Amino acid sequence: MKFRQINAQGGNIIPAKAFSRKQAVFNEKAALYASQGVITTPGYLRLETLAPFGAATSQITFNTLDTSGTKTCTERRLKLNDSFTITDISFYLGAGTCGAAGATPTPA
Repeated sequence: MKFRQINAQGGNIIPAKAFSRKQAVFNEKAALYASQGVITTPGYLRLETLAPFGAATSQITFNTLDTSGTKTCTERRLKLNDSFTITDISFYLGAGTCGAAGATPTPA
C-alpha cells in the first residue's frame, strides 16, 4: 500500500496508516496544517469547575483558555494560539474539600 505524503515546510511527512477514526482525524489535521509550518501533536485538556452545591442548575460553565479565570493545579487548558480537535470526551464527578475554608487543591 502506498501512503500519501504530507507536504511540509521542513520536509515531507509519511502519515501513519489510519487504523481508527482518531488516527484518520489526526492525519487529516496534520496534512491541513503542515503546509503552514505547524506541527500537529496529540494532547488532552483537563477542565475543572466547582458545581453549585445544593442548588439546582441546568448549566455548568468551564474555562477553556489558559488566561481565563483561576486555574487549578491539575487543569490543562488551551494556550491562545492552540488549535484543538476533539477525538474523545469524558466527564468525571468528584467530591472533596476544595470548597472548604483554607483548602487548597493538590495534584494528589
